[in-house]
Amino acid sequence: TLSGITVGSRRMQEDMIDALEANGIKPVIDSTFPLDKIADAFAHQASQKHFGKIVLTV
Repeated sequence: TLSGITVGSRRMQEDMIDALEANGIKPVIDSTFPLDKIADAFAHQASQKHFGKIVLTV
C-alpha cells in the first residue's frame, strides 16, 4: 500500500518547494533501497529504527 498526503493546491506546493529551496532545507535521508528491495524497505520502516526518510530508487 502506498500512502500519500495532501499538500493543498498545486500553487501552495510550488510555494513550499520554493521556500525549501530558498532556505536550504533538505530532508534527512536514513536509507535508500532499490525498488526490487521494497520488502526490505518496509521491514526497515516497521522496525522503527530509522531516523529520517526511507527512499526507494527506480
